[in-house]
Amino acid sequence: MEVLIYVFDVNKAEFEYDMNDYKTSIMNLSTYSKNANIFVLIHKMDKIKESERHIVFEKRKKEIIEATQNMEIKEIFGTSIWDETLYKAWSQIV
Repeated sequence: MEVLIYVFDVNKAEFEYDMNDYKTSIMNLSTYSKNANIFVLIHKMDKIKESERHIVFEKRKKEIIEATQNMEIKEIFGTSIWDETLYKAWSQIV
């Protein structure tokens, strides 16, 4: 079973940089591993004001889904090392 676990930094500048690599990964998956399971983590959510987290997460999620083209993402997680979200994401992936 093929799996892609891609971790984006929620920070706008880092996110844009990560997006370029992600698009390349998706292009290669669509050629060589069309049935790969894709999981995405939007990491460092703790750096976003709590009142804005949902909005920022949904915006990044939408961009990721659009960049994924015709492949299916199994799950997109918002994560942080400062709470249980990272542990929960990994436990659902494995």
